[in-house]
Amino acid sequence: MAKDQPLDRRRCSMVEVFPAGLRPSRPYRVLGPVSTDENNAEQALRESACRIGADAVIDFARETGISQSQSVGGSSAAIEARVPSSGTAIAYTDLPDAGS
Repeated sequence: MAKDQPLDRRRCSMVEVFPAGLRPSRPYRVLGPVSTDENNAEQALRESACRIGADAVIDFARETGISQSQSVGGSSAAIEARVPSSGTAIAYTDLPDAGS
């Protein structure tokens, strides 16, 4: 899928995300790394993986972030930090079941 083409939201929503340590039961090939610093990391990784034709993201990991607050003029304000997240985009190498 070319970067300048609009995303197929329906297809992208079906991209599976597997946390680090879990693997799909289906055979697959690695397409490459994906990463984001968006707050909705799983959705952003799904879209990044979808852009390169992936069926899933494995090794999903979110860096640990530090929450900060700052006092300004006697009132406290939270500082929202973007937390990097990453994974590996994969494509399944078998055909889906006829019932899927």
